[in-house]
Amino acid sequence: MSDLGNAYSEVAVAWGEAAADVYSDVCTIKRKQAVSGSATLANIHVDVPCSDPKPKGGGQSADAIRGKTTYLIEMPASINGTTLNTVQTEDFLVVAARGIQPVRTYKVQAVEQDRGIKVFARCTIES
Repeated sequence: MSDLGNAYSEVAVAWGEAAADVYSDVCTIKRKQAVSGSATLANIHVDVPCSDPKPKGGGQSADAIRGKTTYLIEMPASINGTTLNTVQTEDFLVVAARGIQPVRTYKVQAVEQDRGIKVFARCTIES
């Protein structure tokens, strides 16, 4: 790996360690898996620090016009040395309750990364 690649890896680990102090929420990453002919949601990662889901695109976005607001959820790409780059389209992010805010479930529509340091999940709300 190049010196720059090594530096990004070091930053990703440090950011993952600081994430619990930076982000206001935690989520569980779930994925559909077939078990005995039926689909269930299995936990892929739990207690992942994440940002408060923010609506993206405002009223002018195509998704908003179709009646679906897109939310952006940010999280570290690595936690305790485990990569979260496995977040995939069609995964579900279950954001834990906080204060008067109930548990919220989001479906991942697209995933973007920032040099392996942060993961940005563009989601629609399920519940």
